[in-house]
Amino acid sequence: MHAKSVYLRRSHYYFGAAAKTKTKKERKSRSFSKLVFVLAFMVIVAIFSYIFSINSAAIKGYNFRKAENELNNLIKANEDLKIKEAELRSLRNVEEASKKLNMAEIKSISYIQETSPFALNK
Repeated sequence: MHAKSVYLRRSHYYFGAAAKTKTKKERKSRSFSKLVFVLAFMVIVAIFSYIFSINSAAIKGYNFRKAENELNNLIKANEDLKIKEAELRSLRNVEEASKKLNMAEIKSISYIQETSPFALNK
């Protein structure tokens, strides 16, 4: 009767007397398949990184255009407000507003002379 033995070979277990070492051709084909797997994995990683970079560039371009449009709108609103301010500060508008509020013209100006920081008792 044959004794069964266990052979350990690079994380593979072979049971029994029929366990043999792999031939040179089998080892080459296994290393070739590992190489193909590694290359395929690298190609997939490269494709995903390319897609990610293109997507992030497109998002940045969209955000840049959005900010640029907002800046142009704010510049235009600022110019409109400056024009409106100039119109409201014009002397003609101030005179018209004083007439609408029934203000009278000043005939004489009298200034109060301050002699003491306390109120006078009269």
